[in-house]
Amino acid sequence: MDKLLKQIEEARHNMHQLTGRYSLSAPQVVEQSQKLDGLLNTYYLVKASKAYEKFHLSANFYSWDKLSRRQA
Repeated sequence: MDKLLKQIEEARHNMHQLTGRYSLSAPQVVEQSQKLDGLLNTYYLVKASKAYEKFHLSANFYSWDKLSRRQA
């Protein structure tokens, strides 16, 4: 995750530099924007999957705990 965050920061920095030199519709800016979008999408997917895993694991524990109490 740290590597991905570093890539996002670098892409953001590059985007800022490019927008200072070119118009927002310049191919270089559009390409960098798409790269940054892809990195951000990846970040949010990773973050969402980790949240889902955490929820899923806690839900499974809760179900297992309820079941084990019934059997006791």
